[in-house]
Order: sequence, then structure tokens, then C-alpha cells
Amino acid sequence: MVLADPNMDMQGPILDKTSHLGLLAYWIVNTIRYQLKQAGINDDEKEIRRKASTQKSVLATAQSSFDRTIQIKRCTEPTSDLQEIHNGLKIGRYKPFRKIKFVVHKPPLKKSVSLDKIQFGPD
Repeated sequence: MVLADPNMDMQGPILDKTSHLGLLAYWIVNTIRYQLKQAGINDDEKEIRRKASTQKSVLATAQSSFDRTIQIKRCTEPTSDLQEIHNGLKIGRYKPFRKIKFVVHKPPLKKSVSLDKIQFGPD
């Protein structure tokens, strides 16, 4: 017979944050697997990654006439295999984002000092 020490705090097992994250990741992966199997998709993880890797995003950078940097980010259309996975997971949007445009402003220029005005000490 095992007796509990009365001085010991009886809160149950002590779990750190990494074990909680591992448990959450396990739950998410199994939920995804269950939803895909319900939709009739029995591909393994490697095949699903291969199908998902066909969708790409592109970032184009250009200079405007006002000397500003403009960045435009676009995403390709998913293939029919990837759309089938999205439908199985009940994801409504097939693109992770729509066309996004960023305007990057340059920082203001600092005053420069001419080398003629700088006095150097004796060597």
C-alpha cells in the first residue's frame, strides 16, 4: 500500500509549456486527418505536403515615380488536388491572402557634414 505524503502538494502531474504545445500539435494533426478521411482523402502526410507545395506566393518590388518602394504580394491559384483538400477541411478561401500592396517609405535623410569643416587633431 502506498501512502501519500501529507506535506506534498496534490495538484496532479506538473506539465511544462512544451508538453502542452506537443499535445496541441497532436490534437490538430489528428483532427485534420479525421476531417480528410471523412472527405475520402486517404493520402499520407508526404503526399498532402507535395500537393500543398504547388501553391506559391510571389513578392514583386518596384520603385514609384515619387521615389517610394512598392511591394506587391500575390498568390497562385491552387490546383484541383489542393482544392479537394481545402474542401475536405471545409476551408472556404482557396488563397491564403488576396493581392497585398505595401508602400515602404524611405527614412528622412540626415544632414551630412562636409569633410572640409571637420577639424582633425594633430598627429
